[in-house]
Amino acid sequence: KPIVIPQTTPGPNNPFTLAYSHALSTHNIYPATFLSFLSTLNICLATTPPLQILDLAGGFVGMVPHHIPALIGGSLQATAKIAGAVTSKTRVATCLKTANEEVFAPKGLKVEIVDTEMLKRKLGIEGSRPLLGELDERGLEMSVRDRRLQALQPYVADLEFDVPEPARRENVIDRLSASQLKRQMAKSEE
Repeated sequence: KPIVIPQTTPGPNNPFTLAYSHALSTHNIYPATFLSFLSTLNICLATTPPLQILDLAGGFVGMVPHHIPALIGGSLQATAKIAGAVTSKTRVATCLKTANEEVFAPKGLKVEIVDTEMLKRKLGIEGSRPLLGELDERGLEMSVRDRRLQALQPYVADLEFDVPEPARRENVIDRLSASQLKRQMAKSEE
């Protein structure tokens, strides 16, 4: 069965849940290796802190009640958002390419990011119904992530969410991104 790791919340640059499937151990990919990969992927998905600061600065400049600072602020924000999207896409592509070449392909595996519709096609799930478990009494107490996994359960490998924290990053920018992601993931679990 394929291993499907859900995002913490839907969205193009939102992080993936830290999880591990014991099916990976049959390919000699153990939790430390896989969680390091997920952590690196999440950092690549995140907008880098300098671009976040540029976006924030543009917002502050745009608050000045005059048209010239408003234009400058809007330009700064647009530049930061475009640069963030391009940077993230490039970093993710590089991360996936490296992980596939060095970790997954030698074991006969491949990692990729797909949207919900592509996931349904790859798993052979037909129909237009959303990939969410039933919203019954039990479902009301479940997170969206857990309801999605409940719907996918017959098609994918089981996941373990009680996993160790990834190793600390050495690069300052990566550490800032990792701490931001940790806050974002905690917020999505509230």
